[in-house]
Amino acid sequence: MIPDIDFLQDAAQGVIFLHGISGGGKGEVSKEIKNLCDHHKIKFFYAASGDFFREVIKTKEEDLTLQMREIKRMMLAGDYIPTLVGISPPMENIFKDYFSAALNGEKAVLVMDGFLRIGEFEYQNKAIPSQVDQVAEAAKRGLKQALLSDYSLQLKFAEKNPELFIEIMGRQNFEYVEVSKDRLAGSFTKTMIVDANHVVIQIPPEDGNNLMKFRFQKALQKISAELNMTIMDGNQIPENQVNNTFGLLKKAILIQSGRFSTQDGGLLIDENLRDRSFDILTSEETELAGKELSKSISEINENLGFAAKKPDSFPELVKSLLTDNGLSFGLGDLREDDQRPESRKKRLAEFADKAKSQIVENELGVRYNGYVILDESLRPNVKRVENGPSLGVTYPQLVDNAHKIAEKLVGPLVDVTRKGVER
Repeated sequence: MIPDIDFLQDAAQGVIFLHGISGGGKGEVSKEIKNLCDHHKIKFFYAASGDFFREVIKTKEEDLTLQMREIKRMMLAGDYIPTLVGISPPMENIFKDYFSAALNGEKAVLVMDGFLRIGEFEYQNKAIPSQVDQVAEAAKRGLKQALLSDYSLQLKFAEKNPELFIEIMGRQNFEYVEVSKDRLAGSFTKTMIVDANHVVIQIPPEDGNNLMKFRFQKALQKISAELNMTIMDGNQIPENQVNNTFGLLKKAILIQSGRFSTQDGGLLIDENLRDRSFDILTSEETELAGKELSKSISEINENLGFAAKKPDSFPELVKSLLTDNGLSFGLGDLREDDQRPESRKKRLAEFADKAKSQIVENELGVRYNGYVILDESLRPNVKRVENGPSLGVTYPQLVDNAHKIAEKLVGPLVDVTRKGVER
């Protein structure tokens, strides 16, 4: 079944790009969209650029393309990754799956998280295309793969969408395709990317750092709870490893939540102190907390026999401990850049300098006054979700706001009502 209206214009309704700082609430928006899709039996596809890059790290060299091997080398060296080229294959595959569903007349939604972060720029004397263009190219190749899977589908598609067919397939001599060449200017798939749905998480700068820190704290609590549940289920883990793991988890959670005081150049941890997760800590407190966490990691390394592995961060230590015992729960939520203050600061700066200014403002036409999006600059396909403790937004309120946005996004595909939808 091929829609009578322009195919990509129709397909764009189901594509949703999420924009915002790490830990700002994109995950909640995605979950609410998935809940509605599951309830209304709409196919749901999700892709996160971070997941794709992390998958490259885990993949064996012989299974990677030359470009992906280079990306892996750069990531292991801690170098800046300038393009999305290294994750083009999984991007193309997710678009292929989405377009295949659309071509067969199925209702589908594709959520793209964190792919549009930087506009066109120069890197090592080379012009690097905007990530809007890079994603558009992946979409083009994904659509081509979907069409190549069924020749009869190609014929029908070419009849309904001749200009698009020529651009996608690169064929201009098919007898059943008649189109004037002046209609071929520009990129159809780039237009689809810009015209797709975009959700921007709006957060005051002072809240960004603490939201990332809080996400790390939640990940630790999740791992601690699930480890405890595993033990109660009878999983045999050496007692000393269990005790040391719980001790480190608890200590890290207390440090991350600011339940400590400084005295004589040292750190006194006290779980009875108030939670300061969303307070701005002094530079002295931040430095002492970092040293104390590093010290506890070194001690656990020695106690658990991980000294040879030398994991240089708390996330790596926890992952080593759990995976060596055949456990992997919650590890996907444990983010390296959430732990380190300098990493959080860097991520926030990158979003403001690149994603916010180069993509949201320049490519999507959204205008800001400071961190606040100007209402009059919002197009119908761009939605905004506010978050941040300084705005008085609680987690339940964030989830409720995310649900309302999800209804607006999924609404064009089906008559969505709140009644009967499980949260």
